[in-house]
Amino acid sequence: IVETPPNFKGDSQGGKKPATLESGAVVQVPFHVLEGEMIKVDTVEGKYLEKAR
Repeated sequence: IVETPPNFKGDSQGGKKPATLESGAVVQVPFHVLEGEMIKVDTVEGKYLEKAR
């Protein structure tokens, strides 16, 4: 993830926020995902799957 808004106190654990990937694609990710992290994305649906290991 190259860009995503910071988390704020009171963010809901079940909420989503936009995240821009290295490819330029923007996907909705859970609040716990931070800028600089690697994630897995369903490329057909363009949806967040999980954090990459």
